[in-house]
Amino acid sequence: MKKFIALLFGFITLFSFGITKILPNSFCYASEDSSLIIRAYGDSISAGDTLPDNENYTNGTHKICEDCFSDVFAKELIAKFGGEVKSYAHSGDKTGDLVSILNGQDNEELKKVDIFTLCIGANNVLGPALNKMSDYMVNGVNETEFREILKQGLDNFENDYKNTILPKLTQNENAKVVVMTIYNPYLHLNLDEAQVDSSLSALVDMAKSNFTQMLSITMEYLEQINQTIRQSAVQDKIFVADVRSKFDTFSSAEYKQYINADASNIVLSSFADLANIQSIMATACDPHPTVDGQEQIANVFLDVFNYAEFSWTDSFSNIEDGEKEISISFKLFKDNVLVKAYKIVNGEKNDVEIKSIENGTIKILAKNLDGQGDLFITITNQGNNQTITSQKIAFNNQIKSADDNTPSLPDNPNDDANNPQNPSDNEPNNPQTPNGELSETQMITIYLVIGIGIFVFVLVIVLLMISSFRKR
Repeated sequence: MKKFIALLFGFITLFSFGITKILPNSFCYASEDSSLIIRAYGDSISAGDTLPDNENYTNGTHKICEDCFSDVFAKELIAKFGGEVKSYAHSGDKTGDLVSILNGQDNEELKKVDIFTLCIGANNVLGPALNKMSDYMVNGVNETEFREILKQGLDNFENDYKNTILPKLTQNENAKVVVMTIYNPYLHLNLDEAQVDSSLSALVDMAKSNFTQMLSITMEYLEQINQTIRQSAVQDKIFVADVRSKFDTFSSAEYKQYINADASNIVLSSFADLANIQSIMATACDPHPTVDGQEQIANVFLDVFNYAEFSWTDSFSNIEDGEKEISISFKLFKDNVLVKAYKIVNGEKNDVEIKSIENGTIKILAKNLDGQGDLFITITNQGNNQTITSQKIAFNNQIKSADDNTPSLPDNPNDDANNPQNPSDNEPNNPQTPNGELSETQMITIYLVIGIGIFVFVLVIVLLMISSFRKR
């Protein structure tokens, strides 16, 4: 029985190798652990404040609420690579709070994380601004005091972000950090839509003017935070999801769809309401994103985070030399993938032979791209067979055959008579179709190898059975 198992294993190994050599149109990259570890850090936007499923959220213990941008972003990657996501976001967190969280976590565990998502800094500036709202809207803005408060928040952000947060999150040299800029939640807030008792009109007009001044000053400091975030980008390591720039393109109607803030929810019917304007504004003009807004943020994250990227400098057109190697480079931050190539010419799909893959560079011979069509490179997860990414490249070539480059000799009328030619003499030993596809001879070879393999397999079983009966 041991001999039988050894023979069977050897046959299967040899047979698999033979088929692989016949069909070299795909290459595998594998690693011991290709699943992703994703961690979300941040404030109430990351935590999912005011979202319908927020009550199911538990800080740092399981998957974050499914409508949070961090989860929408993570699910897209986990569907392709596998893995897990956990959140350590807390409502109201400033950068100082995040520093405390990171300092309390095991550095060795942080080094294992593949992707960090980060939304932090709004509470460093917007928090203090909202805390002064009741005072300044009713009594007027003390600009000197207000700027000192916001400057302190900005300085804290700069120090914490540059000196602790980024160094902590980039301990793993292969980790990716995706950090978002902070949007203006009141960009299209129209206080004229508020429901105001006529007896309060004069006071409310003054409050509106004070609010506008406060918002303008606050946005100055918020934009400085955004500039620090943008300038922190490092190629292939720190990615900036510029949510602020994206949200600035939305119309007033779109803003109401993506942000909860809506001045029409403000009701001021007495002087007591004016004195309590901060609480009323916090409820009626909630600065947090809606479910649709969270999805928009997730889309920005996905757009800027190149988890699979192709590049090439070679031309795919007007090539005549069929032996010319065409190179295509790709970047992936995880292994365990299958790289394949195929082409579509005149609506017909055929595999394209990949000559080699070394150091993330795919090499294809130009003779496989004869004619006009589209080349497709696909990268698939070996674990779950999900397509990670694909690239379409148009080609248009007229490949010259070897005969085109051989000088013609004068015709000798006696050649045909003295040296009758066998038509098969001109066939190459391993013929292929003009487009680099498998020829009829190759297909016959494949079927022959399969047939011989089955025959040998059955023969081995029969011989072993005969040997077993003889021993009895």
